[in-house]
Amino acid sequence: MKRIAFYTLGCKVNQADTASMEAIFRSHGYTVVGFNCEADIYVINTCVVTNTGQRKSRQMINRAVRRNPTAFVVVTGCYPQTAAEEVKTIPGVDLIIGNQDRADIVRLVEEAAAFQSVDTIDSVRKLSANTEFEELSAGDVSDKTRAFLKIQEGCNQFCTYCIIPFARGPLRSRSLTSIREEVKKLVASGYKEIVLIGIHLGCYGKEHDGKLTLFDAVEAALSVEGLQRLRLGSLESVEVEARLLNLMEKDKRLCRQLHLPLQAGCDTTLVRMHRPYDTRRFTELLADIRKRIPDIAITTDIIAGFPGETEEEFASTLVFAENCGFSKMHIFPYSKRKQPVKLGLAGGPLIVAILISRFGYHYKLITYTTQSANLMLREVGIAMFLACVGLSAGEGFVDTIVNDGGVAWIGYGFIITVVPLLIIGCVARYFFKINYFTLMGLIAGSTTDPPALAYSNATAGNDAPSVGYATVYPLTMFLRVLTAQLMILFFA
Repeated sequence: MKRIAFYTLGCKVNQADTASMEAIFRSHGYTVVGFNCEADIYVINTCVVTNTGQRKSRQMINRAVRRNPTAFVVVTGCYPQTAAEEVKTIPGVDLIIGNQDRADIVRLVEEAAAFQSVDTIDSVRKLSANTEFEELSAGDVSDKTRAFLKIQEGCNQFCTYCIIPFARGPLRSRSLTSIREEVKKLVASGYKEIVLIGIHLGCYGKEHDGKLTLFDAVEAALSVEGLQRLRLGSLESVEVEARLLNLMEKDKRLCRQLHLPLQAGCDTTLVRMHRPYDTRRFTELLADIRKRIPDIAITTDIIAGFPGETEEEFASTLVFAENCGFSKMHIFPYSKRKQPVKLGLAGGPLIVAILISRFGYHYKLITYTTQSANLMLREVGIAMFLACVGLSAGEGFVDTIVNDGGVAWIGYGFIITVVPLLIIGCVARYFFKINYFTLMGLIAGSTTDPPALAYSNATAGNDAPSVGYATVYPLTMFLRVLTAQLMILFFA
């Protein structure tokens, strides 16, 4: 019987995921041992919510490899989901799995182990709008008193300090039927209290056009006979429904406690954080909650040292937090991540190609291709580029346009790209008298747009567009890639 050891970093959701994976392995005949024991398989469920969490994830991976160099090491969770290539460079890692497909983890591990690859096997799947909620059965977390049941996954909020939307993907929710069945199992197993948790719990059911809300999930859980206590995980203050408070007031099984992350008590800081409220709105919500339930306990999170935060702004946060009268506060420093400046995948080949073109003849390097070969490479390259873009974006394209404000973003993109081009094109043509065909290439190159270049070449019937394109393309690409990174370095 094979021995398997688990280590979990991060939040309650991660702990619940690990408990589910442990239960799956036990059901397949594996023996779960402590992480400090020698095991045949090590599974590290990682965290990247802070730079510290990411560093500790690497430390625990290395610890597992050192403990048993012959063991099969699996890395799962947020770290491989956001940085698969980085995780694959860690010596000793045999398999990486993201935040999906954990229900199939036994099969993935056994197939990878049988394959005996010298390279890390990558089973990380991209999370898209069409990704469904993975309904893992709840496992044993710590004791037989309290159990954590994950009912929601993903986040669409994109707060400026948070990597979680990239690590967990878009919103998705457990079905009401599954919630009832899992609660029944947990109650039958002897659990006294169940905590409903999620990455963005208050958005439960939102992906279904608002047909379901967290109230429905809570009601489904409370419908199970024998449940003694039900508690809610972290919620955004703006997502606390009035009918949920009414239910909390009427049903004593629903614990009178809410965790409402504040993050900052200064309006300017909240704007920079992209939080969905201001201090006045937060105060009003607290007052309404306490009016309905006077004896409720409200806890919160606060980030100290957010980029750009002044001493005066932080002092405002302290005063505001004190006035809120929280029962408990979780205060932690802003986690700054190292962001090396990179040119990206295309940067290196482009620089090398420019150097070869300029100096290659000195070293007798042949850089000439026939016109037919040149045209073939252009068309094949453009076709492959467009195919890759379509495969990457196509799955959730329509849903994004229809449901996630995509139409507005198309409008913003039109204004940002088309208006400056029209202005520059008019200036170049009428003031600098640049040839029309060359101008076509310049405009195509300024947007790094190969399809536009293909159209320009077909229209012109000469190399003028290509010359114009090649002149501005390298500079444009470098500036586009580097500008965002430099802004982060200077202003974050």
